[in-house]
Amino acid sequence: MIALYLIVILLFIPVVVSGQSVRDTVITSGVLREAVIVGNQMKLKSSDMGVRLDPLVLSKVPSIFGNKDIMKVVHYLPGVNNNSEGNVGVSVRGGDYDETFVSLDKIPLYNTGNLKGFISVFNPDIIGDTYFYKTAFPAEYGGRLSGVIDIHSKSVYGEKINGCISIGTMMSGASVSSKVNENTAFILSGRVSYLGLLVLPIYRKIISGSDESINFTTQVDGVEFYDMNGVVEHRFNNKHTIKGSIYSGNNINKLTNDIRKSTYIFEGSDITNWGNIGGSLLWNYNYSEKHQISSFLYFSRYSKRDRLYQKSVASTVFTDSVFQKSKIAEQSLRNNIADIAAGMEARFIAGIHTLDYGWKYSMQFAGFLSDIFNKEAEYKNSKESILYNERSESNLSYNLHTLSLYADDEFSIDNWLDVGIGSRFTIYANYGFVRMVPEPRIRFSIHPFTSIKDLSFKLSYSRMSQGVHQLIRGGAVLESDIWTLANDKIPVSTSNQYSGGIYWDIYPDNKKCSFSLEGYYTRAQNVVDYKEGVTYVKMDNIADIVDIGEGKSFGVEGSVIKEFGLTTWSVSYTWGKSLDRYNSKNNGKWFYSKQDIRHNLSTWISQKLGKHFDVSASFVYKSGRYITLEDMYLPIFVTPANSVVNIFIASGINNYKLGDYHKLDLSANYYIFHKLGKSTINISINNVYNHHNTYKLWLIELPNKQGYELRSLCLFPFMPSLSYSFFFFF
Repeated sequence: MIALYLIVILLFIPVVVSGQSVRDTVITSGVLREAVIVGNQMKLKSSDMGVRLDPLVLSKVPSIFGNKDIMKVVHYLPGVNNNSEGNVGVSVRGGDYDETFVSLDKIPLYNTGNLKGFISVFNPDIIGDTYFYKTAFPAEYGGRLSGVIDIHSKSVYGEKINGCISIGTMMSGASVSSKVNENTAFILSGRVSYLGLLVLPIYRKIISGSDESINFTTQVDGVEFYDMNGVVEHRFNNKHTIKGSIYSGNNINKLTNDIRKSTYIFEGSDITNWGNIGGSLLWNYNYSEKHQISSFLYFSRYSKRDRLYQKSVASTVFTDSVFQKSKIAEQSLRNNIADIAAGMEARFIAGIHTLDYGWKYSMQFAGFLSDIFNKEAEYKNSKESILYNERSESNLSYNLHTLSLYADDEFSIDNWLDVGIGSRFTIYANYGFVRMVPEPRIRFSIHPFTSIKDLSFKLSYSRMSQGVHQLIRGGAVLESDIWTLANDKIPVSTSNQYSGGIYWDIYPDNKKCSFSLEGYYTRAQNVVDYKEGVTYVKMDNIADIVDIGEGKSFGVEGSVIKEFGLTTWSVSYTWGKSLDRYNSKNNGKWFYSKQDIRHNLSTWISQKLGKHFDVSASFVYKSGRYITLEDMYLPIFVTPANSVVNIFIASGINNYKLGDYHKLDLSANYYIFHKLGKSTINISINNVYNHHNTYKLWLIELPNKQGYELRSLCLFPFMPSLSYSFFFFF
C-alpha cells in the first residue's frame, strides 16, 4: 500500500532537469522582499503562501516589559487570533489552539505562553528566522490542521563573545554567546519573573459584593515563570554541520478566593503548575549546491498539574466549640504528553524544479491522573460527625506511533506560473488501531504582468491530519486542558483547506510597501471536544467524555506593511466566521465556535527619533468571543449529607458573548552606546486606557440566597514597566 502510494506521488512529480537557484519571500524589518536561499536553508518556495519573519522585525514592534516577543509579531499577522486575555493558545483562521504546530529547532512545544500568555516561551536573545504557514502547507509539514510556526535559533558563527543582561520591574534575564573555536559556538540564556513580589500587590483586581455584610475577594496571588535555552553548533567542514538545542521552562499560577460574612466562610485556592522540556539534535549535509540533506532527533515533554482546594464553614454561632457544618474539597489533576521523533528532510534543485522529500517517525505518550477528595462533616460541641467522606482516582495512559513520508515539487512554466504539487502520507497506529491518511497539496502562483514582477495571484489546496488533541473547558488554555491521542475510539482529525489571494510588493523610491488580500475556506472532520455536561475529573476512559464533530471556517483577510524613512507601519484586518457541529451538542445543529471572532484588527507603528531614541505603539481590537456560561442552577438533594446543593448548568452551547477585546500598548527605548556595546532603557505601558478585558467569568450567590450575580476578572489592566538592558561584545 505504502509503496503504491509513493509511486503515485512520483508520477505526479515532473521530470527533473538542469539546475537553477531558488527564491523565497522574507519579511525583513517588517517588509516583504525577495532573497536567495543560502547554505542549508530549505524553506519558502515561490508558490508558498507562508512568510519568513526576519529577527530584525523584532526591533520594530512594541516591547512590553522590555521583551521583544516573536509571538506578538505573529499575532499581528492577518488570520491569527489569541482571542482572550490570559490565553496562551494561537488560533489560525478559526481553528482550535491545538491545531497550530509550534516548534523551536524541531522541538514541539505544547504550551507556548508564560505569565498567562502575556509573554511567550521564546527568548528573543536566541531567536533566528521564523517561518509561519496558515495555508498552502508544503508537504514537509503535518500533524496539525490549521497552522505552523517553525522557529529557529540564531547562528553565532563569526562572533567571539557577546550577550545581554536585563533587569526590569517584571522580570530579568541574561544571555551569552561565544565562539569556542573557529568551528564551534554556543548560546546560553535564561529568564525569571517576580510579579508576585513587586507588581501583583499593586494591581490585584478586587471584586466586592454588593452587600456590606459580605466581603468577597478574588485575586491573583502568584504568576511566575522561568525558562532556559542552550544551543551548540559545530561545523566539521563546509558540508557537515551539527546543532544541539535544549529548552526548559516552568510556570506557576495561583488564584485565591475568600468570602467572609457573619454566618459563612469560604476559602479556596487554584494552583496551576506546568512546564515544557525538550531537546533536539540536527545534522545538516550540503551534498552539493543543489542537494541538501538534514536529519534530526528530538524529545519534548509537557506536564501540567492543577491543584484545587475549597473549604466552607457555615454556622449560626462562631465559637471554638459550636459549628453547624463544614465542607472540604481537594482535587489534584495531572496531564503529561511526551514526544520522541527522528526524521530526514532534503531538497534537490534541478532546472526549473525544486524537489523536497523526507520522512518522520514519532512516538507520543499521554497520561492523565486525577485524585479527588470530598469531605462533609458536622461539628456540635466539639464532637465530629462525618456525614460524607469520599476519595476517587483515575489513572490513564495512551501512546501513538506516527510515520510520515512526503514529497513536494515546485516548477515554473514560462516565467508566469509557478506550480507546487506534492503529498504527505501518514500512518497512525495505537494497539491494533491503524489509520492511513493521504494528504495531497497543490499550489499555484500566477504572475500575469511581466511589467509588474512583484504582483502575483496565488491559489492553494491542502489536506492535513492530526492525531493529538487538546480538550479545553472554559474556552481558555490552562483552564482545564487535557492532551490525549488518537486511538480506536478517538479519531484522527482531518481538514481540507482552500485559499486564494493577491500579493503585491511595491518599492517606490526605495520605500517599501507590501499588500496582501486573501480569502479562505476550511472544513474539518472528526474534531473532538468534551461532551456536553461532563467533567473530566473522574473517568475510566477519556473516550467516555469525548464528543466527535466537524467544523468549518471562512473569511477574508488583508494586510499592509509599509516602511518609509525612519517609520514602519503595519495594519491587518480579518473578517472570519467559524462554526462547529457535534453529535451530543445543540441537537446536532451548527453553532458558533469559541474561535468565532468576527472582526480582528491589529496595527502597530514604530518611529526612530535619531540615533538614541525610538517609540512604538500597538492597538488591537477584536469582537467578543463566545463562551458557554453556566447561567442556570438546579437545587439537588444530596445524601447521605441530607443537604441541598445548587448545580450550575448552561442554557445552551456558547450561549454568552463577551464584550469586545481592545487595548493600546506603548513602548519607548533610549539607547546609550559605549565601548563594550550599548545599553537600552525601556519604558512600556500595557493597556494604556485600562480597558477591562475579561479573563474569567462566573456567577456568585448573593447574600441570603437572594439570587446570583455575574462577576468577571481582568488579568492585565494598566501596567507600566521599566527595564534596563546591557548588551556587550568582545
